[in-house]
Amino acid sequence: MINKISQFLDTSIFFVKNFNPNWNYKILLCVDDSRATKRAVIFSTRISKQFDAEITSLTVSKTSFFGKGYRNAHVWAERYLKRKGIPFNSKLLSGNPVEVFVNEAGDDHIIIMGKAKGNEIMKFIWGSKPIHTAQRANCPVLLVN
Repeated sequence: MINKISQFLDTSIFFVKNFNPNWNYKILLCVDDSRATKRAVIFSTRISKQFDAEITSLTVSKTSFFGKGYRNAHVWAERYLKRKGIPFNSKLLSGNPVEVFVNEAGDDHIIIMGKAKGNEIMKFIWGSKPIHTAQRANCPVLLVN
């Protein structure tokens, strides 16, 4: 219930699950065509520099076709990370986004992604990719507003 309510807060939220302060976490940056993705990319660079964390930029499409919005967001994220001098890997994968995010992250990443925008009632009833990811992940998740 807390996860569903958290999507209505007008701030970034850090879900801490199975956190181990002695680990060197990597960053799994989830990139899509939402408005909050750019803020997530910018925020991930700050965290990467602060903690010397490696970034994996991941864009997931439900089909093998990546639409223009997804491709543009993926390219923008790559260019931004290069400009900031952040070492990163970049992946384009197809499948269920939540399952792919959770599987790619494992338990040694911090997932950073933008919060979902849209109809608040529908998000409360059905949830959203970010909320489902936070619920299913076995690692910390940062949802950037």
